[in-house]
This record gives sequence, structure tokens and C-alpha cells, in this order.
Amino acid sequence: PRTPILPVRTAGLFGLLAGEVTWRAGLAVVAPVAASLLALGIFYPYLTQRARLVESDARRRAILDTAQDGFISMDEGGRITEWNTAATRLLGWSFTEAIGQPLADLIIPPEHRGAHRDALAHFVATGQQLLPPGPLQVQAQRRDGTFVDIEFALSRIPWEGGLHFHAFLRAISERLELEVELRNFALTDSLTGLANRRAALERLDQAVARAQRRHHPIAVLFIDVDEFKAVNDTHGHAAGDAVLISVASRLNAMFRTEDTVARLGGDEFLVICEDLASHEAARELAERTQTTLAQPYPVAGQYLHLTASVGLSLSDDDSTAEGLLHHADTKMSPPNAPRTTTAAHTTTTPAPRPAPDPEPRPAPAPRPIPRPAPAPMPAPRPMPAPRPAPVRGLW
Repeated sequence: PRTPILPVRTAGLFGLLAGEVTWRAGLAVVAPVAASLLALGIFYPYLTQRARLVESDARRRAILDTAQDGFISMDEGGRITEWNTAATRLLGWSFTEAIGQPLADLIIPPEHRGAHRDALAHFVATGQQLLPPGPLQVQAQRRDGTFVDIEFALSRIPWEGGLHFHAFLRAISERLELEVELRNFALTDSLTGLANRRAALERLDQAVARAQRRHHPIAVLFIDVDEFKAVNDTHGHAAGDAVLISVASRLNAMFRTEDTVARLGGDEFLVICEDLASHEAARELAERTQTTLAQPYPVAGQYLHLTASVGLSLSDDDSTAEGLLHHADTKMSPPNAPRTTTAAHTTTTPAPRPAPDPEPRPAPAPRPIPRPAPAPMPAPRPMPAPRPAPVRGLW
């Protein structure tokens, strides 16, 4: 018998439909996986690079945050793009407070902010840097409004079509204070607190240069305490030190703040006076110095009666520091010789002394006095030291 065709065909049709349904179901499952694999293949290099950048940025931040120096970065618009932990300790602003803010508004002193912005705009426009190369010393403003001396080194790199500026900075206030202390120690007489010989010679050179520019004479007074060795021999070195301290105190009180009063060593002192009204005023000043130093010195319950010899040199346009000091020094001896000189504008004022005896005799006994107490040591005059020069723009 012949096999019916319709059921076979019907069964074949249903089989095909079932296979198609199964294929579609499989495709629905496989397609998203294939698409994910395809996307992963396309974006994997980007994702890997992104992960590396994130890791590199985290490593960079860790390095910057462990650095002892402050680190600040800003874009060419002057806005802060990087700020490490040391910068927070130094300037007070936190990372979140500083990022995105104009650098000038945070740390530049108000009087220099306009100049900073102008210098930055000039550099971005022309490429010409207005600051000298190398580390610079400036003052920065802290979050609390106080100022701190800093030293910073600046660099710049191209970044995303523009420029970025980077600076490492450190506080130098303690270093500057130490430099001032060392300078004062090197230029100050430890006993009297006056300028020492080295400081006096430096200031004399400077005073002569100013006098020649201004055509104003200066006066150099060379002062010697007479018979000072007898004080040490008779009353001891403590009494001699008290006399020297008292001499320094009287000279400090007598002369102006802008004058230089120095101890050259031993019982020798030097005074440099600038901008005197006349030569006669200088001579009167020398005489008044003698009168002041001739007053009795209270030492250990006694009055010591001493005198001082004063040599005076006045400068002219051809004078030198060595010449002025030489003229004043040489006219200090011998004690009873006439104190005159043929050098231009130079004279000396003698101190009254008794005529020497033909044979040496011991120093006279000190006179008793009703009140004791040595003269107090004068307050030291601080030596000038350079401070960070104000910079009209940090960048």
C-alpha cells in the first residue's frame, strides 16, 4: 500500500519549525556573549591602559604625599591642578580647598597678585619668562593670613595642548634666622655687643662709597682708652671688661642709630658718622666724645678716672676707607705729640694727659666711691641681613 504523503510532510514541517525555534533560542543565548567578547576585544586595550593610568596616578600621588617639600601645579590659566600633603602643612590649605582655585588668591601676597597675573599672561602669550633662572626666595601667604619665607624651583611642561607649571617649595624661615644669627655672631663683638673689626671695615667701605656718590663727607673717629692696661693690672680683667662695656654703652647712647659704633679690639673703638652738617660739627662731636668718656667709671664699688684719646678723619671725594682709618689711627700716638696732619680734611682731638715721669711709678690707687654697680652691657645692634627679595610674580 502507498504511504500517505500528508502526514510525512506535516511531520517534516513541524520538525523544521522546531529546529528553527531551537536555533533561534541558541542564537539568543550566544549573541550577547559574542557581542560581549567582541566589545571586550575592542575595548580591552583601552581598559588596560585606563587601569594603568589609574594605578600610575595613585603611585604618583603616594610619592608626592610622602615628599618633604611642598608640590604645587597649575595650568596656564593660573588655577591649581595639584597640591600635596607637604603644601598643606606649609600653607594651611587642604587638597580639596586648593584644587581648582587661582594660585594668586591663595598664596600670593595681595600687593603682588596683579604683577603675578600679568607675568603669567605675558609668558603664555610670548614664551618669555620674566623670572631669573634657578631657585627663588619669596614670601607666601598662609591660610591664616600670616606670611612664610619660601624657596621654590619652577618648571613647565606641555600638557593637553597647553602648559602646566610645577613648583617644589620649602620653608626657609628657620634657615634665614640661623643665617642672621651666624652673621651677627661673625660681625659682633661678644663682650660689648658692638660691631667688631670686620663689620666696621665693611661698613666703612660702604660709607665711603655713599659719601662719594652724594658728595657728603663722613667722619671717622678712632678712640683709645688711655692707661687701660693699668686698669687690668691693678683691678683685674673683670674691672677692665666692665670699663669696656661702659665705654660701649656711652658711645651707643651718644651717637645716632644710623652711625656705626664698633670695637676694633682691646681698648680701641671706631665710630663712623655720615651726613654731617660741617667739618666743625665733626670736630665738636670728637670733643664731646672725649668729655663723655672722661666721666668716672663705677667699677666694683669704686670710681675709676680715665680719659680717652680721639683721632678724627674727615673724608673728601678722593678718600679711601684705608686712608681714613690710617689717618685716624696714626694720630692716636704718641700721647703728647701735637695731633695735627697735612692730609685733606683730617684732624685729631687730644685727650689731656699728665707729663710722663722720668721713672715709672705704680698706677694711682683708685678713689673710693659711694655707689657701685658696673654699667650694663648695651643692647647689641643687629647686623643687617638680606631677606628674600619681593618677586613681582612667581611664574
